[in-house]
Amino acid sequence: MPTPWEVPHTHEPRNTHIFSGDGSYLGGIWLNSPPNISNAEFHNMCEQFIIFPTSRYRWHLHRLGPDNDVQELVPRDLAHIRQGYYVIMGNISQTISVTLTTEQVVRRLPTRQMRRNQRHFRRTLFQRDGSKCAITGRQAPGANPRLALAAAHVFPLAQHQTWVNNNYERWITDRSAADDIGPDKMFSAQNGLTLIADVHILFASFVFAINPDQGYRVIVFGEDRSGDGGGVLDRSARMGDPNHCISDDCLRWHYRQAVIKHMRGVAEPPWDIYYDDLDDMDMIMEREDAAEVLEIELGNRLGAYIEVS
Repeated sequence: MPTPWEVPHTHEPRNTHIFSGDGSYLGGIWLNSPPNISNAEFHNMCEQFIIFPTSRYRWHLHRLGPDNDVQELVPRDLAHIRQGYYVIMGNISQTISVTLTTEQVVRRLPTRQMRRNQRHFRRTLFQRDGSKCAITGRQAPGANPRLALAAAHVFPLAQHQTWVNNNYERWITDRSAADDIGPDKMFSAQNGLTLIADVHILFASFVFAINPDQGYRVIVFGEDRSGDGGGVLDRSARMGDPNHCISDDCLRWHYRQAVIKHMRGVAEPPWDIYYDDLDDMDMIMEREDAAEVLEIELGNRLGAYIEVS
């Protein structure tokens, strides 16, 4: 069991750490240089995975000194958060009791299955976003650039039942025909982005996320070697035909998943599974999480049949 103020082994590299007032480790993040996350946004991130005494509790964030002494208050402003150690305190800078959310992070599997509605989904996204990646703005290469692009779902199809149970259909205002976007509207362009293949993988893994409440800024959870963090989602996805503009609620859900996955506690352990693994039942059954893998893969495959009724 970690001693107070000790940074435990984490599943991801971090250079910034968050503690409670009693020295318990709460989480952290890798902050890139140059910095692109503001103090205000960092406060918001903490509120995604830390549970405070009340939902509207006015807590304070302080820098932590080398001797674990509480130092200056970090304001909720647009200055960039600095790498280092931080402590969560109460509204008069006293020690308070906080816990971590137990919300389960959605896991996603690669899928190669084409669905009937996916053709409409792809066509609508390509018409909206053109031949560029909506997150990075990079043009797809080649004579046929669409070969390098993926029509990515923000909320994954494998979680269809979660979508239905929570009535997330209310997030979609698209008035297109149900035969095109599905009876539950999961194939609406409002639940999609056109992405370059490598960005699609990172987005599906919650490494890239978009914060719709901070000007649609791109957040990269981890080392940002491509320099895409701090950019802004392409205007094609945000403006134009209201039937096709990205849903803020879908982006907000995805952003929260990313924050919890990468910042809570010691972070989620890596989940390494590839296309070929899904064709080998023996390999799947050897995994400790075989039941979860099978459940998500079944959701992916049944998606071809449940989206139109």
